[in-house]
Amino acid sequence: MSNMFLAAVNMFRVHFWVFRPLIDGAFIQTWALCPPSTNQLSTPEESGVELGGPSFQQFSKEGQMPGAFDVDGKELSMVEGCKTRRFCYSIPLPYRRFRKSRRGVSVVIATLVLSSTLLVIVLSTSNYANQLLKGEVENAEFNQGKDVLSSLDKMIERVTSATGSSGYIRSGFLTTYPLFEASGTTLKIIAGETLLGEFNTIVVKIRGGRDVSGAFRSISGYPTPLVCNISAPMGWLFTNRTDAEEVVLDYSRARCVYKGLAQLWNGAEYEPFNVLEVTVVSLSSGSIAFKDTGAFVVQNKAWEPPQQLLFPKGDVQIRAEFGDSNKVVNLSDPSLGGASAPSHQTLLNFFVINVELSVVQG
Repeated sequence: MSNMFLAAVNMFRVHFWVFRPLIDGAFIQTWALCPPSTNQLSTPEESGVELGGPSFQQFSKEGQMPGAFDVDGKELSMVEGCKTRRFCYSIPLPYRRFRKSRRGVSVVIATLVLSSTLLVIVLSTSNYANQLLKGEVENAEFNQGKDVLSSLDKMIERVTSATGSSGYIRSGFLTTYPLFEASGTTLKIIAGETLLGEFNTIVVKIRGGRDVSGAFRSISGYPTPLVCNISAPMGWLFTNRTDAEEVVLDYSRARCVYKGLAQLWNGAEYEPFNVLEVTVVSLSSGSIAFKDTGAFVVQNKAWEPPQQLLFPKGDVQIRAEFGDSNKVVNLSDPSLGGASAPSHQTLLNFFVINVELSVVQG
């Protein structure tokens, strides 16, 4: 770095002194190159040399000689200027005093100012480019985090089919951070006047870097605490911004499905019953351990023994509450697909599936 700096200083000095006569051209009255023959003369008067055409004497005024300077800025006499074969020129007295005082004409200072300016420009440009590159990397990895949680949602749906089933999804966490966070709100499921269960839920998050920008946006699923279609996802995936931009997977809801009519034994004979199924996937958090890369591990820990409730003939109401949000559905609602005028008893099966999530190094 020091060698580059010295080379820049030397180059600046060379260019400065080569073009110096042109810079001073506005103050030059006349100038000429002293001929070689004058090197043998002791004084300009003895040589009789005419500088720029007129005789030397016409430039003498009150003993003042035309000025000459060497490459270090030292003012020379006319004889010294001729001997050294420098350009000799006369300049007004105020400018000669300025040149003699050397105020503000330091080559080192000028070079330092120029070098500092260039250095600031280079550093500013480099810092700006690094910030842009860092922002692009953080946004790319955050978008990858959305795909990872979308795949995790599908993985959870698959492992709920059988106890003990599991799966994993790999991901990079160079600028993002995965975490499991308690929602702080209880999910309540109620059938008629009977409380089926209360659940403390968690959400899965991938938090983006500092330069990731965005706002709330729903990606897939529904924010309501109750869904009524067998193909409707139980997970709600969305982006949100708190201290940083994050993508969130929330399973704080139940699924209610009308299974149709089934012939069941009532103790004396077979009788048609409406069959309803209400399912809750209860997520729990395991360990988190990763470095730059990791994998989400999903495991179906157990199906709890189902609760079975028998309701008399008529409509049956299912209600889900989650904080300030709640949803109510009746057996006769078209969205549920039940009978428009239920004329049979209703059997309700309530299932709770415990699924554990963890992040491991991988």
